[in-house]
Amino acid sequence: MKRFARSGGAVVRSRITDLEAFIADSEYDVVVNCSGLGSRTLLNDDHMYAVRGQVSRVKANWIFSAVLDESDDGNYIIPK
Repeated sequence: MKRFARSGGAVVRSRITDLEAFIADSEYDVVVNCSGLGSRTLLNDDHMYAVRGQVSRVKANWIFSAVLDESDDGNYIIPK
């Protein structure tokens, strides 16, 4: 984010009720849609449903490869 801001970038948060109209009238170079389950309303998508819970970011410097545990609800670890 610091590098983005130093390069002249700006983050604008706003409530959008019609994505197609917003994009058509947009003056932005990039629009990142982070609506998640809000897409049900925003895009009138009744087929949208939750498939995972919360994501936690933890410091685990000893993990060097991705780990996937499919024995329960599909826990996973992705090193960063």
